[in-house]
Amino acid sequence: MDSGSRDRSAYFTFVVRKKVEIINKKINKMSYYYINKNPQSPPEHGEHEIHKGNDCPKPPLPENRIRLGDFSNCKDAMMEAKRRFSEWKIDGCKYCNEECHRI
Repeated sequence: MDSGSRDRSAYFTFVVRKKVEIINKKINKMSYYYINKNPQSPPEHGEHEIHKGNDCPKPPLPENRIRLGDFSNCKDAMMEAKRRFSEWKIDGCKYCNEECHRI
């Protein structure tokens, strides 16, 4: 096999893997979640809110986001956030994560 054939084969393998990854995400309906670095106001509440992908109409600025990962629901994202940031109060955003807001 010459180097051109190997390059095409490697590229084809890469494309197929990416397509499978995209299809699996669609099947599993996974979304990426992130948490706001900054706590909400007023200070007595002070929760760090979890947001869902690009679904939020009121997202934090990109520089204030910490990616949590891809999850099929907000409860799994909240468990990950509580594991990673156990000292923070954590809540779901009422606009994009209503099912995890105030739980």
